[in-house]
Amino acid sequence: MNVNNFRNLYDSAMQVTTQVEADRYFAELISEARKENGARSVEEIISTLRSNLGYYAGYYDEDTRRRVERLFHCAHPIFGAIETTPPPIPEEAFELGKRMVDDKGITLEQIRTPAPSRYHIARQKHEKG
Repeated sequence: MNVNNFRNLYDSAMQVTTQVEADRYFAELISEARKENGARSVEEIISTLRSNLGYYAGYYDEDTRRRVERLFHCAHPIFGAIETTPPPIPEEAFELGKRMVDDKGITLEQIRTPAPSRYHIARQKHEKG
């Protein structure tokens, strides 16, 4: 999935205001993800989508984040659910991110170099013939 599609998918999710809309939108997200990630189980896809939604909502105001977490049954993968954990101040967010990177042995270069999606890899193979 390219960055623009990712942004469009999750920006749209941030605008959802009712449970009916959220359930319908989440079903569409699952369907799209299954097309792109057919080898993954539905449970893995749902877990990833919820993690992505929670993470993306972290870039929005607290009310939006709270609503998205409630409607999509998700939480921020680093900060936790806003209902149980107050949003971190910038210094705390930085330290949490740094600790996560240190714990996983991730390098700065890996962070700066996005991994290609399966779609991107398949497209490159197709273009090469």
